[in-house]
Amino acid sequence: MIKKAKSIIQFSKDKGLIHMFALNILIFFLHLLIQTVFITYLNPTDLGRVKIIESFLNIITLIIVFGLNTSILKLCSERIKDNLKLKYLGISIKVSLIIFIITYIASLVFNYYNLISPDIFIDNKITLIVIIALPIAMRSLISTYLKANQKIKVYTKIEFINKIINVILIVLLIINKNIEGYIFALIISNYSQLLIYGIIFRKNIKDIIEVKFNKNKIKKIIDISKHSIFANFLGLLMSSLDIILINYIIINKELIGYYAFAQIIISFIRILQLSINEVIAPNLINLNKNKIEFYNLFKKYKYSTYLLNTLITLFCYFIIPIFIKLVFKMKYLESINIFKILILGFYFWSILSPNGIALLATGNIKVNNQIYFTTIIINFILNIIFINKFGIIGAAYATSISYFISAILSTIISPKKIKKYFEIN
Repeated sequence: MIKKAKSIIQFSKDKGLIHMFALNILIFFLHLLIQTVFITYLNPTDLGRVKIIESFLNIITLIIVFGLNTSILKLCSERIKDNLKLKYLGISIKVSLIIFIITYIASLVFNYYNLISPDIFIDNKITLIVIIALPIAMRSLISTYLKANQKIKVYTKIEFINKIINVILIVLLIINKNIEGYIFALIISNYSQLLIYGIIFRKNIKDIIEVKFNKNKIKKIIDISKHSIFANFLGLLMSSLDIILINYIIINKELIGYYAFAQIIISFIRILQLSINEVIAPNLINLNKNKIEFYNLFKKYKYSTYLLNTLITLFCYFIIPIFIKLVFKMKYLESINIFKILILGFYFWSILSPNGIALLATGNIKVNNQIYFTTIIINFILNIIFINKFGIIGAAYATSISYFISAILSTIISPKKIKKYFEIN
């Protein structure tokens, strides 16, 4: 038992999991600080608005990134020359900038016709949200490049500095300017964080700028990203569809705040799994030509995930409601039942997660798309029915049931597709 524990610790060190885990523990506590400030200085209505803004920001960032981060992850994890990896990064950045310009023009049109939200406050912020999304998209591409090259220590050091800057600005500006301060803080902090990446990459900036569009390279990048953007968009919809539909269906914005509070806690709980995914993905891609090593890593990854998240789910289901009652008293009491349903959805998502990474590593992006697309349709239908019938808690039921269905589909389909990949290759 002790020998196995040592083996797992050594495995974690070798793959950079400890650095990534340490970073995400920091992120957890910094987010906890931010959410404490949110809860203290924002009313439930503005807290709900923050969650809606975050959902739109994630969608717009996804559009600007356009799945190019997956292309970088896939191509730069392969054993190719460093200058070729840098060219893939440079082309991806330039494509992303073109998409940003198009998206910004579209946001002006959407804002003019008030098409984003029934809430005028959110509708008027759409162009600012696009501006905030640009540096987040650029950081996504660059950080993926670092992780693909297994430069986890460099990545974690940069993100450590970035998160500190982000928290300081958000806390100070929310205390002084409330929700307007939050938006202003997002602009300053995200462009500051991009500047830090620019300083780290200062020796390569000239090479990136001078990279010319190459038809074959662009085709190679887009061939991967076009499937990935659809999968990522569906994945994002799975996590944001409830909030987006609530934005249009629920009139009482305070209720959205209660739901947002429960989702915020769930987002903390997901941090560990996401950190593991970020490290394991490039390693699985690097082993996708070696069946035995691939399966050895995948099995360790999968079963560790199942055990860890079973314990996390049980602990949180019983302890977090007590924590909410003790710390927040009556203010967020209505969030408890929502949280209990969403934590079950988290567990089903955690079962889905390893299979999704393995499918990506074996080039089965279309399979991920099919699983997500089927689940999204069910999710959308259930949300419409349940929100109208049960109110805000209906969205929690719909989300958790959708993840349950997705987990079943993934568990049935993924092993067959991965096995078939190794039979062919």
